[in-house]
Amino acid sequence: MPKLTPARYEENFPGSEFSDEEREFLVAVDRYRTNNRRTFLTMSEVLRIFKTLGYSRPPAPTVAPKSEDFR
Repeated sequence: MPKLTPARYEENFPGSEFSDEEREFLVAVDRYRTNNRRTFLTMSEVLRIFKTLGYSRPPAPTVAPKSEDFR
């Protein structure tokens, strides 16, 4: 099966234009699948790919305690 480049993908699936960020993620997933000979990825593997690309969870917002919490 021929590899679907972004241009070929858009030819086969009209209306599927990706942002640069989406394309970067798709390329990273494809690279991971090829290098590790994986057809399907686990969520742990997808998370690993996200982290490799530099994504991380934002820090939890700090909420000031209400005055009634001190009674």
